[in-house]
Amino acid sequence: MDNEKGLARIPRDTPSVKKGKNYILAIGIDDYTHHRSLNNAVADAQAFVEVMTQYYGFENLIEPLYNDAATQKAIKKALGKCESLDEKDRLIVFYSGHGWYKVAAKLGYLVPADAEDDPHSDFIEVTSILNIFRSVKAKHILLVVDCCFGGSFGVERNVNVTEMTEKVVSELDTKLSRMVLSSGGIEPVSDGFITDNNSPFTKPLVEILRENKAPQIVFSEFFTLLRKKTKWNATQLPQYKVLQQLGHSDGELALYCTKLESPEKRAYRELIETPTIALMEKFIRDFKHSEHKAAIRTLLKEKRAEVKWEKIKNSRHIEVFDEFIDDFPDSPLAQLAQQKIDSLEIEAEENARQEQNRLELERQKREAEQKRLEEAEEQLWQLYKAQGTPSVYLDKYPNGRFAVQAFNMKTSIEEAERQKKIDAENAKKEKERLAAIERKKREEEEERIRTLYEPEMVLVKGGTFKMGSNDYTDEQPIHDVTLNDFYIGKYPVTQKQWQAIMGDNPSYFKGETLPVECVSWEDCQVFIKKLNEKTGKTYRLPTEAEWEYAARGGNQSKGYTYSGSNDVKSVAWFTENSDSKTHPVGQKQANELGIYDMSGNVWEWCSDWYDENYYKNSPSQNPKGPSTGSFWVLRGGSWLYSVLNCRSSCRLRNSPIIRYNDYGFRLARND
Repeated sequence: MDNEKGLARIPRDTPSVKKGKNYILAIGIDDYTHHRSLNNAVADAQAFVEVMTQYYGFENLIEPLYNDAATQKAIKKALGKCESLDEKDRLIVFYSGHGWYKVAAKLGYLVPADAEDDPHSDFIEVTSILNIFRSVKAKHILLVVDCCFGGSFGVERNVNVTEMTEKVVSELDTKLSRMVLSSGGIEPVSDGFITDNNSPFTKPLVEILRENKAPQIVFSEFFTLLRKKTKWNATQLPQYKVLQQLGHSDGELALYCTKLESPEKRAYRELIETPTIALMEKFIRDFKHSEHKAAIRTLLKEKRAEVKWEKIKNSRHIEVFDEFIDDFPDSPLAQLAQQKIDSLEIEAEENARQEQNRLELERQKREAEQKRLEEAEEQLWQLYKAQGTPSVYLDKYPNGRFAVQAFNMKTSIEEAERQKKIDAENAKKEKERLAAIERKKREEEEERIRTLYEPEMVLVKGGTFKMGSNDYTDEQPIHDVTLNDFYIGKYPVTQKQWQAIMGDNPSYFKGETLPVECVSWEDCQVFIKKLNEKTGKTYRLPTEAEWEYAARGGNQSKGYTYSGSNDVKSVAWFTENSDSKTHPVGQKQANELGIYDMSGNVWEWCSDWYDENYYKNSPSQNPKGPSTGSFWVLRGGSWLYSVLNCRSSCRLRNSPIIRYNDYGFRLARND
């Protein structure tokens, strides 16, 4: 079954319906997908809709459901829309199509256009329709069914009225009704032939309604005639019954023949049914000479009084009720308005008395509070005065009784604080001045030490190079060596630098810019220790690998035989150009890294013990020579030696205590 069965709510897609309307929901099915086709079901529904809309003021609740539009889902959804009707509305549901009856259960069904053979899942049972009608608020519901077994709806109702006067019809129309008009009982009924245009039931029903001359009728008034006319052309017997357990109150849906009513009578009937101000005003405008005009005016005034009363009845303003009495002095509600005025006046007097009492109590409380605050203020002033914090008092009481005293005290304290800050600022400036003098002295001393003691160093970026040859043979690069970054002296250590650290000058050839010589390997270690103590840095002798890598130009090397050139005279002082002496450092051409005098001038001590098989035994990563030995390595040649000894790869060895006038050194550092 559809999940909308029995829902007591209006579906979200159901539009609201105006009050006091006549609605018809029409369903007609000739063409079935799985069942025998019919001849006149759609024509029956169309004919009934036509007569009800043209003659009796009904309108379609939705578009009629014909043939393939009348599916099970569509029919249930359309029935669900009936739940949105107002309690003053009238509803007729007309169905023409196949019906089915389950004998054992005594249960009737309507058959939708898309139904297959299973009545439990495809057909629409009578009880599901009744469940939907339980949620419909309309005053009248009439179910008209022209199908087989239509008599399975409802129970018999005895009608004993002999004369359907206008008064009787009106009384029936005021009572709730839930009725069903069927084309037959629990039996098959005829659909008629194609040439008949309508079924034996619907044809006389439409004819009776179309030929009616009475301004208002009920179905029981012409039901006997309908039965007779149906029997003339079929064996079926129409039924007019009550739909059980839906709240039927023995009323009937009255039909007002709009074609027979005069415009005035129709307007008067609609006005009585729905007594709105708009309809009353329209009636008075449209029918100025009507016999009902005076009554309608009286009714209009009463209605206006009721509407206005609903708007103002909960008001708290006396003038609103005075105005109501002026506008409607004869209305029964005027007495209620006067009662509201009397009540509000009494209430106003009581409120005024209570307000006066409240104000007196408030005055007494304010005076007591004022006295308490003044006492509290004086206590606080004495406290803040003793503490020497008048500003706290002024924050709380900027216009207080002791504000002048507090302000004078605050001024004195602030003046003292200001002077204290001035003194502190002057002391701070003096301290900063003395600190600056001390800092300048320290910087000057550091600069003096740097200038006097620290050699100028060159950064040598790490890399890999071909190192080595025999001592006095042609260069044979047979050993790959990889070094990390390090610093090395731009020049050999000069006599001036030695003198500054050691306090003496052991050199044979004297001159501040000449390289220091006549120093042993051990003398160099003493010099380095004192230099590190003065500078706070960590100088050392270069390793043999570092010395050769720097001499060859590091990662900028161009492969020269000598340090910086293949022309030895441009970079070195040796036997052919030295005039048998040392020369000031930095006079010859620098190598690729900007380092001077690594070829010639003086031999330079290294930090490695000498190893004859160095190139075979030494590791390839940052080698430091053997751990022990008898001799230390010297590199670079000197003023006393030939051009062969000026090669970057040339090696020399000697005891660590030996001093010669062509033995010097340069420094290295890791950072």
